[in-house]
Amino acid sequence: MNSTILSRLLAMFRHWPPYAPETMGSKKTQAGSALLTTLIILLLLSIIGVNAIDTTTTELQITRNYRVYKENLYRAEGAVMELAQLFENALEEAGTSSIGSVNDNATVVDALAESPTTWSSNATAASIVDAGHVWAPRGVPSGSSLDISKSRVHRYYLYGRGSSQDGQVIVKIGYRKAF
Repeated sequence: MNSTILSRLLAMFRHWPPYAPETMGSKKTQAGSALLTTLIILLLLSIIGVNAIDTTTTELQITRNYRVYKENLYRAEGAVMELAQLFENALEEAGTSSIGSVNDNATVVDALAESPTTWSSNATAASIVDAGHVWAPRGVPSGSSLDISKSRVHRYYLYGRGSSQDGQVIVKIGYRKAF
């Protein structure tokens, strides 16, 4: 029994490999196919690499812009809160950084607050780096008491601006003070 298995194995290996080199095609038709395959794979990997670099660069720019926005938002918020504290302590401490008049509607005052000339000429620098603040009187709100013995409530818009690193954010809050 062992000899039959052995003879069969030997008979199999006599015809090894089962295909003849002549049947694989000539060397002329295979010349350069490995080089071409390698170049195609290299091209695909290069495209993937360039795409990855481009995506990473875009993500870094998005992250930087978000960081700059947040920094400017915190500066503007700090500036407007500082101005609110000045108003709370005494209106005179707020300085002369007012814009607009009581008769201007809110759209006009907002446009003034967004104007670069307002911030270069009227704004008071906050104690926060790269931040400033301005305020706009809005008059006495409707429905206020006309009793002379009572203090009258006055409305204001307070604006804070944070600007640094090619960006700016303006924060607006409403403020009421009785005097």
